Amino acid sequence: MFVLHGITKRGISGVETPRKANEHLYHVIALIAGSFLTGFLLSPLLVLSRHIAQRPVRRLRKPQDKQRQRRFLALGFYIGAVLIIVGVIGMWTRWCLGKRDPWLWAIIWLLEGKRKWTRPALLAYWAALGSLSVAGWNRQLARSRRYWPRNNATGEMLVASAAPDTSAGPTQQPEQTGISVVPTPGSPTVAGMTFPLPTLPTLPNLPNGTQVASDLLNAADKHVPTLGLNARRKFFHALAVVMFIPGIAFDPAFTHLSFSAAFALFTLTEYVRYFAIYPFGATIHLFMNEFLDHRDRGTAILSHFYLLTGCAGSVWLEGPTQLLQFTGILTLGVGDALASIVGKRIGFHRWSPTTSKTLEGSIAFTASIVACAWLLRLFGVAETFSVRVGVCYTYHTAADFSTDDTIHGGSGALVRPGGPVRSE
Repeated sequence: MFVLHGITKRGISGVETPRKANEHLYHVIALIAGSFLTGFLLSPLLVLSRHIAQRPVRRLRKPQDKQRQRRFLALGFYIGAVLIIVGVIGMWTRWCLGKRDPWLWAIIWLLEGKRKWTRPALLAYWAALGSLSVAGWNRQLARSRRYWPRNNATGEMLVASAAPDTSAGPTQQPEQTGISVVPTPGSPTVAGMTFPLPTLPTLPNLPNGTQVASDLLNAADKHVPTLGLNARRKFFHALAVVMFIPGIAFDPAFTHLSFSAAFALFTLTEYVRYFAIYPFGATIHLFMNEFLDHRDRGTAILSHFYLLTGCAGSVWLEGPTQLLQFTGILTLGVGDALASIVGKRIGFHRWSPTTSKTLEGSIAFTASIVACAWLLRLFGVAETFSVRVGVCYTYHTAADFSTDDTIHGGSGALVRPGGPVRSE
């Protein structure tokens, strides 16, 4: 609700009239609240889908029935989600807009930027970065996975999180990371759920040119270092900086609504992952499993929600200055990432014996945020500010975060509104 409070109290940056702000508010409510409403109304299908996915195939008399049931439940979920989004949520938004079509409003809104092509270009930029990142990580993570066909009768495959090391003997098990992925003679089991995957047909011999290209890619993979868990997670912090700073700098109103759409998309994706909705649940789970650490406890994976909310919070709350809208991105995308890297590599002076936070990491946090804020001012997308006040405020924030982490623990991806620096 803090998003709605920020809109109603301060308006929306880049929205000229109160009427436009109200229309914007209706769509924010439809996106965020609607995503939770969709999960609530479809909860019987979601729970049943997870229950069936957890049943081991080897205990079923007719394993093919499990696949059929999962497909029917997935079809019901997708059709139900479309009906709720288009029917219930769409009709409510239409009523709030005075019987105007919300989908037509969204198309018109998409063309109301500084130029008609700026907002579509921004969407294409975000989509390209997201697609390239996912494709690149799939290539990177594929080096640590191996799929073994086990049961041709049921059309399923076993999934392991890392390739086994055969140097110690044929019986050595693959190394597990994050949530356990335990292969069984019947079907793959991931976090208590079985994820059947279709068996690929036998492929013919590849042409010589294709085979040579495949060999070159495989040889290149052997020389590419495998990134550690911390580097994998911090990559997405850097990705957030590259993606969101142009949007906030040139079109904060459109970025405001886009953050809400991304939050709704994350919520629906988490439904598909946790409840093992066919056919995307297993793929999403195995992908996200590679980025989990000890702080991702519980049933839901919330790290990406924390990162998105931290970056969007300063935009949703609409600070009094342009600089404050960059607070979340600078704190998480730049400060938190550099603090973690510097603290792990050269950090020796810990804030307390019970925390991994170091003084060197906090200094890197402060220096990086103030330097980036100064660059934003240099490029004319932020106001002037006092560097001395900015350094003091940011260092106090870093020390406060370290103290909170010592006492309470935390995800490391939540920020307070207000910003690391204050305008004069």
